[in-house]
Amino acid sequence: MNINRNKDLNSQIMKLSDGRRFGYAEYGDLNGKPVFYIHGNLGSRLEAAFVEEEKLTDLEVRLICIDRPGMGISDYQPDRKILDLPNDILELANHVGLTKKQFSILGGSGGGPYALACAFRIPSERLKSCIIVSGLGPYELDKTGMNSRGKNQLIIARHFPWVYRFLIWFMMGRKATAENRKWWEKNFQKLNKDLPLPDQEVVLNPSIVDRMIEKTIEAFKQGSKGPAHDFILYTKPWGFKLENIPKETNVFIFHGEQDVNVPVSMARTISQQLPNCNSKFYPNEGHLSVLVNNFPEICNPLF
Repeated sequence: MNINRNKDLNSQIMKLSDGRRFGYAEYGDLNGKPVFYIHGNLGSRLEAAFVEEEKLTDLEVRLICIDRPGMGISDYQPDRKILDLPNDILELANHVGLTKKQFSILGGSGGGPYALACAFRIPSERLKSCIIVSGLGPYELDKTGMNSRGKNQLIIARHFPWVYRFLIWFMMGRKATAENRKWWEKNFQKLNKDLPLPDQEVVLNPSIVDRMIEKTIEAFKQGSKGPAHDFILYTKPWGFKLENIPKETNVFIFHGEQDVNVPVSMARTISQQLPNCNSKFYPNEGHLSVLVNNFPEICNPLF
């Protein structure tokens, strides 16, 4: 399929079979190895811009990053579940010319549950590999090593979802406009003080901070309903068990041992429960730094 490089590749929309609009962006080599990037919590299709375009081109990778329903330019989907997303991915794959070609999935942080859902539901004839980077696990897994902010958010979302919906609007949603950019810069500086050193070094890069702000503001483009619903889903049963992911599906886990957003203990448990998993744990990496510093190695399963 020939794609016109002159059009705006960052804000593409397709119409799904149920009539919803589904937003996505494309980065890198448009004729390269296709990878669907599933963004993290409070993210959007713009999150994939964390990876330098030059790296994608050199690796011959076509990175297709989606907006989950209710975020960015994807329509809100009432009552959706984590297991609903694989069907959207399959429709998008057909839309972008991959009907007869295998593709891979890369889920970062809060995109991990959705990537695993794709591994469970998408046949291995279509799915070449499933890559999880700093990926969140099921709610019931051990949270030792997770920072208190993350633990508290999960507890509130699990037991008091109506409280979480209000808090996410009050703390972030109502500020999610370009006019409040100075507020976002100060907010990120405050949050970054709690990060491990490897992650602090990543966010010292002004361009990375700019991209973090842009992808987060974009997540709230339609309000806070979509992001709130999305986070609450993490705390509910996912609709499948990790051990039931087909052994024919190759799953790869990359995780930093200094991660305080998603502790490495959680990633180790996930890797043990999966029937077919290759994992690598980085002693000197945190939550954000794994993807930014090791992208060429993370792409190895694509070859």
